[in-house]
Amino acid sequence: MISSVTIVEVLERAQQGITKPFLCRGDDDRLYYVKGRAAGCRSLCCEWIAGNLARDVGLPIPEFLIAEVPETLVRDSSHSEINDLGSGFVFASLRVEGAQEITWPEAQGCKIDEKALVLIFDWWVQNEDRSLSVHGGNPNLLTTPYKNKDIKLWVFDFNLAFDLNFSEEKFRSNHLFYDLLSEWPLGFRQNVTGKMKVAVERLDELFAALPEEWLYFQGDKNLAVHLDKNLVSVILSIPFTEPDRFWKSLL
Repeated sequence: MISSVTIVEVLERAQQGITKPFLCRGDDDRLYYVKGRAAGCRSLCCEWIAGNLARDVGLPIPEFLIAEVPETLVRDSSHSEINDLGSGFVFASLRVEGAQEITWPEAQGCKIDEKALVLIFDWWVQNEDRSLSVHGGNPNLLTTPYKNKDIKLWVFDFNLAFDLNFSEEKFRSNHLFYDLLSEWPLGFRQNVTGKMKVAVERLDELFAALPEEWLYFQGDKNLAVHLDKNLVSVILSIPFTEPDRFWKSLL
């Protein structure tokens, strides 16, 4: 595949999060948080597939793309951890200016439609990695100032989507919005189900866009895949094959 952005400068490495992405500059002069070799191939595939699905259902996602890191940039870099980025195709998420990790009071004050959409989407893609309480957590949500002293929510980090060990009980116990919702907003289920159906129709297209070096072991199409499209398809079909269980077993 041909990437639309080439990484030309590695500025620093984030210290938060398991994958600790690199802050980089692209040849479009924009700044991106970039995940590469250390994130793992399955993780990169999940970021791309789930990120696109999230955007399709209406979640506010920072702009993202598949970028490329030249071998020369890695070879000539003085960054001590540059090999964790590696050369080749990488997942790049545009840095949101002025963004801060959401706080517990802000999470409580989010609009009901926002809380509902984040919760049902993570439930849909079986992503347990969004926790927060008064004691802290790992929400993977950002906020930026918005008009009328309000905040804008940004959702990111889907590297643990389509979890092979997904636990419904653990999801309910940990998700930051689970205890903050008592019912779905009026008309929410019908609206979101329609968007899910449209998003799923793009699954073949999204998998086709994955770099072979991410999808296949050692980049070899004759070997097994890191993320099985059939498995993903089965997971994403649950709202349509078992709609009552999908919705009523959460709220």
